Amino acid sequence: MTEIKTVCIVDDDIIFVEITKRVLQKSGFFNDLLIYENGDSALNGLNKIIGNGGHLPKIILLDLNMPLMNGWEFLDQLSKVLYKNKISVFVASSSNDPNDINKAKSYQSVVDYIVKPICNDDVIRIIKTYNDQTQ
Repeated sequence: MTEIKTVCIVDDDIIFVEITKRVLQKSGFFNDLLIYENGDSALNGLNKIIGNGGHLPKIILLDLNMPLMNGWEFLDQLSKVLYKNKISVFVASSSNDPNDINKAKSYQSVVDYIVKPICNDDVIRIIKTYNDQTQ
Protein backbone atom coordinates (compact mmCIF):
# COMPACT_ATOMS: atom_id res chain seq x y z
CA MET A 1 0.00 0.00 0.00
CA THR A 2 1.14 3.49 -0.84
CA GLU A 3 2.15 5.98 1.82
CA ILE A 4 0.03 9.10 1.60
CA LYS A 5 1.92 12.25 2.51
CA THR A 6 -0.83 14.52 3.84
CA VAL A 7 -4.37 13.95 5.08
CA CYS A 8 -6.77 16.73 6.01
CA ILE A 9 -9.47 16.41 8.67
CA VAL A 10 -12.33 18.92 8.45
CA ASP A 11 -14.41 18.52 11.61
CA ASP A 12 -15.43 20.65 14.58
CA ASP A 13 -15.61 17.72 17.03
CA ILE A 14 -12.36 17.90 19.02
CA ILE A 15 -12.74 14.39 20.44
CA PHE A 16 -13.33 12.86 17.00
CA VAL A 17 -10.32 14.75 15.63
CA GLU A 18 -8.02 13.53 18.43
CA ILE A 19 -9.14 9.91 18.13
CA THR A 20 -8.87 10.00 14.34
CA LYS A 21 -5.39 11.55 14.54
CA ARG A 22 -4.25 8.65 16.73
CA VAL A 23 -5.78 6.02 14.45
CA LEU A 24 -4.21 7.62 11.35
CA GLN A 25 -0.80 8.06 12.98
CA LYS A 26 -0.85 4.47 14.24
CA SER A 27 -1.42 3.22 10.69
CA GLY A 28 1.92 4.61 9.52
CA PHE A 29 0.61 5.45 6.04
CA PHE A 30 0.32 9.19 6.63
CA ASN A 31 3.12 11.66 7.34
CA ASP A 32 1.27 14.89 8.02
CA LEU A 33 -2.20 15.94 9.16
CA LEU A 34 -3.96 19.21 8.46
CA ILE A 35 -6.90 19.98 10.72
CA TYR A 36 -9.64 22.54 10.11
CA GLU A 37 -12.74 23.07 12.25
CA ASN A 38 -15.13 23.96 9.40
CA GLY A 39 -15.41 24.11 5.64
CA ASP A 40 -14.59 27.80 5.42
CA SER A 41 -11.28 27.49 7.25
CA ALA A 42 -10.46 24.38 5.18
CA LEU A 43 -11.05 26.17 1.86
CA ASN A 44 -9.00 29.14 3.04
CA GLY A 45 -6.22 26.80 4.16
CA LEU A 46 -6.20 24.85 0.90
CA ASN A 47 -6.16 28.06 -1.14
CA LYS A 48 -3.27 29.33 0.97
CA ILE A 49 -1.32 26.11 0.32
CA ILE A 50 -1.86 26.56 -3.43
CA GLY A 51 -0.90 30.23 -3.22
CA ASN A 52 2.35 29.34 -1.45
CA GLY A 53 3.19 26.61 -3.97
CA GLY A 54 2.71 23.84 -1.42
CA HIS A 55 1.33 20.34 -1.80
CA LEU A 56 -2.35 19.72 -1.25
CA PRO A 57 -3.49 16.84 0.92
CA LYS A 58 -4.31 13.71 -1.06
CA ILE A 59 -7.25 12.86 1.20
CA ILE A 60 -9.82 14.90 3.10
CA LEU A 61 -11.95 13.40 5.87
CA LEU A 62 -14.99 15.66 5.90
CA ASP A 63 -17.73 16.02 8.49
CA LEU A 64 -21.13 17.20 7.29
CA ASN A 65 -22.43 19.09 10.33
CA MET A 66 -20.18 22.03 11.22
CA PRO A 67 -20.62 25.74 11.97
CA LEU A 68 -19.95 28.57 9.47
CA MET A 69 -19.66 26.29 6.44
CA ASN A 70 -20.95 22.73 6.70
CA GLY A 71 -19.74 19.76 4.70
CA TRP A 72 -22.37 20.17 1.97
CA GLU A 73 -21.39 23.81 1.44
CA PHE A 74 -17.72 22.81 1.41
CA LEU A 75 -18.39 20.20 -1.28
CA ASP A 76 -20.31 22.77 -3.34
CA GLN A 77 -17.39 25.20 -3.12
CA LEU A 78 -14.79 22.49 -3.77
CA SER A 79 -16.55 21.61 -7.01
CA LYS A 80 -15.78 25.13 -8.27
CA VAL A 81 -12.00 25.12 -7.75
CA LEU A 82 -9.31 23.94 -10.13
CA TYR A 83 -7.63 21.55 -7.69
CA LYS A 84 -10.79 19.52 -6.96
CA ASN A 85 -9.59 16.52 -8.99
CA LYS A 86 -6.37 16.29 -6.99
CA ILE A 87 -8.12 15.54 -3.68
CA SER A 88 -10.11 12.47 -2.66
CA VAL A 89 -12.85 13.30 -0.17
CA PHE A 90 -14.09 10.72 2.31
CA VAL A 91 -17.16 11.94 4.15
CA ALA A 92 -16.90 10.97 7.82
CA SER A 93 -20.25 11.57 9.47
CA SER A 94 -22.28 10.26 12.38
CA SER A 95 -25.28 10.15 10.03
CA ASN A 96 -26.13 6.75 8.61
CA ASP A 97 -29.13 8.17 6.74
CA PRO A 98 -29.20 6.66 3.21
CA ASN A 99 -30.21 10.08 1.83
CA ASP A 100 -27.01 11.64 3.23
CA ILE A 101 -24.90 8.76 1.93
CA ASN A 102 -26.39 8.96 -1.57
CA LYS A 103 -26.17 12.75 -1.68
CA ALA A 104 -22.52 12.66 -0.60
CA LYS A 105 -21.63 10.06 -3.21
CA SER A 106 -23.26 12.20 -5.90
CA TYR A 107 -20.36 14.67 -5.60
CA GLN A 108 -17.53 13.95 -8.01
CA SER A 109 -14.84 14.51 -5.37
CA VAL A 110 -16.40 12.12 -2.81
CA VAL A 111 -15.01 8.62 -3.12
CA ASP A 112 -16.56 7.05 -0.03
CA TYR A 113 -18.74 7.63 3.01
CA ILE A 114 -17.70 6.44 6.46
CA VAL A 115 -19.94 6.41 9.50
CA LYS A 116 -18.12 7.69 12.61
CA PRO A 117 -16.14 6.75 14.56
CA ILE A 118 -13.21 5.85 12.31
CA CYS A 119 -11.41 2.64 13.24
CA ASN A 120 -8.36 0.78 11.89
CA ASP A 121 -10.48 -1.10 9.35
CA ASP A 122 -11.76 2.22 8.00
CA VAL A 123 -8.19 3.48 7.56
CA ILE A 124 -7.32 0.35 5.58
CA ARG A 125 -10.44 0.89 3.47
CA ILE A 126 -9.48 4.54 2.88
CA ILE A 127 -5.98 3.58 1.76
CA LYS A 128 -7.24 0.76 -0.47
CA THR A 129 -9.93 2.95 -2.04
CA TYR A 130 -7.42 5.75 -2.61
CA ASN A 131 -4.89 3.35 -4.18
CA ASP A 132 -7.55 1.78 -6.42
CA GLN A 133 -8.71 5.22 -7.51
CA THR A 134 -5.25 6.55 -8.37
CA GLN A 135 -4.07 3.59 -10.42
